[in-house]
Amino acid sequence: MKRKTSLLVLIAAVALAALFFILWHRDLSTRPERGGSPLALETETSRVGFSAEIPLSELLALLEQNVPRRLANSGNGPDAGTITIWPFSPVTIGTKYDYVVERTGGFTATVLNPRTVRLSAPFKFSGHGGFRGTLAHLLSLDAKSFRGSLNLVVDITPSLTDDWTLDSRCAIGIEWISDPRVEIVGGKWVSFKGILEPVFERQLGSLSNQISVALNRYDLKREVQKVYRATSVPVALSASEKAFVHLTPEGIDFSGLRFEGGAVKLATAVRAKIEVSREAREEKELPLPSLTKIDPAENRIALRVPIKGRYEEFTRLLNEALGGQEFREETPAGPVALRLEGFEVYPGKEGAVIAIALRADLPGKLFDTRGRVYLVGTPEVLEGGTRIGLKEAHYTGKLDNAFWSAALALLEGPVNRKILEAARYDASRDLDEAATRLTAALEAVSVSEGLRLSLENVQVRIGRFALSPEEIALEALLDGQASIQPKS
Repeated sequence: MKRKTSLLVLIAAVALAALFFILWHRDLSTRPERGGSPLALETETSRVGFSAEIPLSELLALLEQNVPRRLANSGNGPDAGTITIWPFSPVTIGTKYDYVVERTGGFTATVLNPRTVRLSAPFKFSGHGGFRGTLAHLLSLDAKSFRGSLNLVVDITPSLTDDWTLDSRCAIGIEWISDPRVEIVGGKWVSFKGILEPVFERQLGSLSNQISVALNRYDLKREVQKVYRATSVPVALSASEKAFVHLTPEGIDFSGLRFEGGAVKLATAVRAKIEVSREAREEKELPLPSLTKIDPAENRIALRVPIKGRYEEFTRLLNEALGGQEFREETPAGPVALRLEGFEVYPGKEGAVIAIALRADLPGKLFDTRGRVYLVGTPEVLEGGTRIGLKEAHYTGKLDNAFWSAALALLEGPVNRKILEAARYDASRDLDEAATRLTAALEAVSVSEGLRLSLENVQVRIGRFALSPEEIALEALLDGQASIQPKS
């Protein structure tokens, strides 16, 4: 009999424990099924600026070598017409001249327009002009002094053909600063313009062609081909996660040749897909597309990088902020008290699910009501682009009418507000780490021998995201100005 009593006590205790367990863990609202879907990262086209240089130093040296520093000559000029000097009869007179032209400085470069650069050097000239003959000498009309200045100008207009070869033009001329003529007497002038210009033409006859040849032999096509290649570089997205960044050119934008810092610069941008994957890819040169000219545009790199968010972090935030917190409210039926015992965050089919374990002291109830309610919300990226919160949050279907009748106002009011305030996942640390590692990896990319990728004004934010079954799949959008620079 004693054994039977003990057995009955044991059964009763187990049954009571089971009932307590059921009451403690029972669902007070419908439990959402687990769900989740993967995030497919799309790629978008980036523009990476590249500028090849043609130094003007070789052209300046060519000019220094071929343009004389001093020119001097004398001779007879054309007839000046008929002149009458009382008491003499009208006579036809000729002219004569002598001159010295000296260079007073070196060649400098100025930009005339976006397509043309001018190399120029200053000269001064002086000399005498007058009439020929004894009578002119007696009347002091044979040597009127003149002086002035001019610039020798070399205008260079480089251009590119469709197959990326240079086809440049060069024109040499004189820019007169002072009028190169002198009045001998009464409207009779001796002009030196027609005398000096042919002298320069003879001295510099083939120089314009030499300059064009020197410029056109620069192989810009080879420089562009250096950067038009598929590249794959390893990168550590985190301390434990390895990946590869792939740069695959899709075309080249050419916005013209410009003159800057003593060089002709080819302004181009490589249009490329830049993406991250787990596997390496083959690196190789790609055929250059035909040259297509476009208007200048900003060179920007856009890269989508996968990073992982953790449901455990969401859970930790809620437990630290609200675990053990109590909420009270007076109702017509009496006081209601809710104590939040713990949280769990997991992916559902309709959004993020927050399972809330709670204990409620309700009017008219001898024992506390214990169990779980489920809050489902739609994730959204918050202002600033580095945090994820929830919107449109709602509780699932109500299973215990007595509980919900008493606790509804508290749950949908202050409890809901506090949960949404605390349920904000901050991915800034993960974003910054990904941006730092990617920037370092990209800037270490050897685009070709002697060239590297340079990034400026890099910013990172959350793009798209998905609640996958095991983790929060985030898309880090890396954005910045990109160019290809010589290695330092």
